[in-house]
Amino acid sequence: MIDPGDEWDETIQRELREADVIIILASVAALSTDYITEHEIPKALELHAARESIVVPIVLESCRWDKTALGSLNALPEKAKPLNKWKPPSDGWHTVANGLAQVLEKLMKQGHKRAAQTSPVSGVEDER
Repeated sequence: MIDPGDEWDETIQRELREADVIIILASVAALSTDYITEHEIPKALELHAARESIVVPIVLESCRWDKTALGSLNALPEKAKPLNKWKPPSDGWHTVANGLAQVLEKLMKQGHKRAAQTSPVSGVEDER
């Protein structure tokens, strides 16, 4: 969290370095933000390539996320269908929750300390 008075760039960069999982919320607004496209995404992908973090794009709305450096990654929800296109929206969020639970379970099996301290997405059961 960035508290009042914190140096926001320094805080964001530190949090990225310390994260086991980095979630990028893909939207037109996010991908139009210079700081996100020039600093956050490149740093996240650098950590992903070094296997220090796992980057998970979540597609909020139709946008050209797949034409960015994120395009090589498997995105959530299922088949990268934008969340705002799901009817009902809870079905899309359900696939996001299941996908993130998979990522956290994988990290726990690999023995990542921070992931082991965080339970997988709780309260999510496959109802299908």
